[in-house]
Amino acid sequence: GDHAVLLDGEIVALGPDGRSNFELLQNHGRGDAPAHYMVFDVLWLDGASLLERPYLERRRALEELLPATGRHVHVPTTFGSDRALALQASRDLHLEGLIAKRPAGRYAAGRRSRSWLKLKNVHHQAAVVVGWTAGAGSRAGTLGSVLLAVREGGRLTYIGRAGSGFGAASLAEAQRLLAPLARETPPLEGVPRADARGVRWVEPVLVGEVSY
Repeated sequence: GDHAVLLDGEIVALGPDGRSNFELLQNHGRGDAPAHYMVFDVLWLDGASLLERPYLERRRALEELLPATGRHVHVPTTFGSDRALALQASRDLHLEGLIAKRPAGRYAAGRRSRSWLKLKNVHHQAAVVVGWTAGAGSRAGTLGSVLLAVREGGRLTYIGRAGSGFGAASLAEAQRLLAPLARETPPLEGVPRADARGVRWVEPVLVGEVSY
């Protein structure tokens, strides 16, 4: 409108289910998914910096500037201080999680701040280890990642690789357990060629729990 502003937000592409989809965003312009701008904050308004103003004050200014939802520009919903409701809503919508902001927090430009916290929805899955890859860089000579599957209808279905969360002791333990289980061929079908490159296959007898 008639205002000069500096906004903080994120461009997203929404899938048919209404959730942000990074793959659609990467291919924006080659499909029919429109881009949307989610506006989170206002940093500067009509010649005045708002960086030192409390978040609640900046939020009010943002809501006065923009409607809660426009055609392609949106101010995402806030749940106030009801953390439990906000987390449950994010789980029900299968979202990654929440951003929690202190009501009195200032805008810390260009750096991380305890005034903003990312609260992720974490899921747990029991999975069968079907192979592993060697590490690189700081993990050269050790395990890089494990290939995982789940049992469905009496057969193994590949679900992906996992490589984070290992400490030095658990890396050594994993290699000790996997070494005697080596086999020449994969114990399942359907592993993508890129994931199967350089894999050392093992008998599918070890089960681990994955957080994601």
